Amino acid sequence: MKAQRMVLHALAVAALGAVCMAQGNMGQQGGMGQSGTGLPGATQPSRPGMPGANDPNSPSATMGRDATTMKSPDQDFIMKAAQGGMAEVNLGNLAKQNGGSDAVKQFGDKMVTDHSKANDELRQLAQQKGITLPSDVSGKDKRLGKTLQAKQGSEFDKAYTRDMVRDHQADIAEFKREAESGKDPEVKAWAQKTLPTLEQHLSAAKQVASQVGADTAKKTAGAMSSPQPQ
Repeated sequence: MKAQRMVLHALAVAALGAVCMAQGNMGQQGGMGQSGTGLPGATQPSRPGMPGANDPNSPSATMGRDATTMKSPDQDFIMKAAQGGMAEVNLGNLAKQNGGSDAVKQFGDKMVTDHSKANDELRQLAQQKGITLPSDVSGKDKRLGKTLQAKQGSEFDKAYTRDMVRDHQADIAEFKREAESGKDPEVKAWAQKTLPTLEQHLSAAKQVASQVGADTAKKTAGAMSSPQPQ
């Protein structure tokens, strides 16, 4: 009888071990996160076409690209406005030196005063947003500055006021676009605030150009239409 009990005990232990092994295999196949199980805690590997942490088509990645795209036009506007503003100050100082009429000299002085103030405001706004502004004017404005620097008196007056009319026409269009459609509320507000000053500049530039006999009939692309504005 003792021998029989020992045999039965051994069989029971063997059967229990088999059950445990079977349960362990099931856990490896289902509960350890293999693909296709659908069990809680299972980790589904990324597959082409399915949203995942590294999938460029996932909602989070798409939202990131959209945010960058939305910021781009505002930043582009800031960069161009900074270059154009510097150019207006430089040319205004040149008008005070090379201008032949008091009207041109006074207009140049106003350009220096108003655009220096706007440039300071834009610089502070760019710093708040971590944007590094250009340190120099655009190539186009450099060439214009050299051309005007070689002129004196009435010749300078005509060339300078003609350029001021055309540039302000183009710049006003750019500022209006930002003021109406800008995505960044602070940049948009700055454009709205600065726009009336530019419109005053255009009106004054037309008046002075008429006084010095400058031909402003032909409208061309101005500072902000290329790599520069006001």
